[in-house]
Amino acid sequence: MHLLDVVSGFNTYLTGPAVPVLLMGAGLYFSVRMRFFCITHPRMVIRVLFRRGEEGMGSPVRAAMLALAGTLGVGNIVGVASAITLGGRGAVFWMWAAAFAAMLLKYAEIVLAMLTRRRDPQGIWHGGAFFYANRIPARIFAVFCLAASLTMGNMIQVKAAADAAHSCFSLPPVFVGGTICVMAFFVIRGGGERISGLTARLIPLLSGIYILFSLAVILTGWDRIGAVTAGIFQDAFSLRPVAGGGIGYMLSGMIRPMRYGVARGIM
Repeated sequence: MHLLDVVSGFNTYLTGPAVPVLLMGAGLYFSVRMRFFCITHPRMVIRVLFRRGEEGMGSPVRAAMLALAGTLGVGNIVGVASAITLGGRGAVFWMWAAAFAAMLLKYAEIVLAMLTRRRDPQGIWHGGAFFYANRIPARIFAVFCLAASLTMGNMIQVKAAADAAHSCFSLPPVFVGGTICVMAFFVIRGGGERISGLTARLIPLLSGIYILFSLAVILTGWDRIGAVTAGIFQDAFSLRPVAGGGIGYMLSGMIRPMRYGVARGIM
């Protein structure tokens, strides 16, 4: 067996059932250990979200809006569409399940960051995986973050916006990309305070528009909601056995929507 075959098989294994099962398992573990905190204490979550931030830290609501700013485009719009295209209707169920589990997984990650945070000489707090991970894993994580910021967090977001503007308004992708680049330059130039302030103003408005358009689509096809929902659950657990097919093909009917659904749901 060639080395390329080994690497290809290992990659298929990791991007198949292994990663979704590990992510879902970790999320469910923390969910049970914390007694589904985000679901059972909604009033506390909302109250803490809008409280005033500590000295040297931004407000929780600004941090939440900044996080949403990086996921609304690719995560909620392009991500959902690509997951359904690649994984079928069943991917929607696994997006729901992964998003539910990821809430507590993210909460656990933030708790670790808070416990290991440090204050610099200027009185500003710093924390994250760089501090609670060991030295080598932290450096690897930093490299992956840099790569993600230039790809998933940058080029994919801009390309999605450019493609949408081109298909709807026939605007050249280069013009859209250049405009976003110039706007991003002036926002980033103002530092973290300007970035968080802008997202705190824009994201609630954009989220409201997104929800309204989503509700409009749902109401337009109201008579098909029952059939669509049934198809989602049916495809999510479908093994689709056929004569002459092996167990691998049977399981692929469930693994494929799980793979893409969990990946997009976690994002």
